[in-house]
Amino acid sequence: MLRRTYVDSSVLIAACRGGNPLGDRAMEILDDPGRQFLVSDFLRLEVLPKPRFNRQDHEAEFMEAFLEAGEDIEVSHALTQKALDLAC
Repeated sequence: MLRRTYVDSSVLIAACRGGNPLGDRAMEILDDPGRQFLVSDFLRLEVLPKPRFNRQDHEAEFMEAFLEAGEDIEVSHALTQKALDLAC
C-alpha cells in the first residue's frame, strides 16, 4: 500500500535546486516508490508562478511534472478547516 504524502512547496523547491544535503534529502523523499503524492491548487499557486514569470524553464518543468504525476485533491472550506485544526 502506498503512503499518501502531501509535500510542502519548500520540499519541491529544494529538490529541484538540489546540489546540497537538503536538496538530496528532498529528492530521496520524492523518489520513494512507496509514496503516492497528493497535490492541490494551493501547491500549484506556491510553486508555478515564480519560475514561469522568471522564465526558469527547468524549475517550471520540474514542478509541472510533479504536479501532473500527483493525485489531485479538491480543496474545500471543510478540508482547509480540518488542516488548520490539525496544524493548531
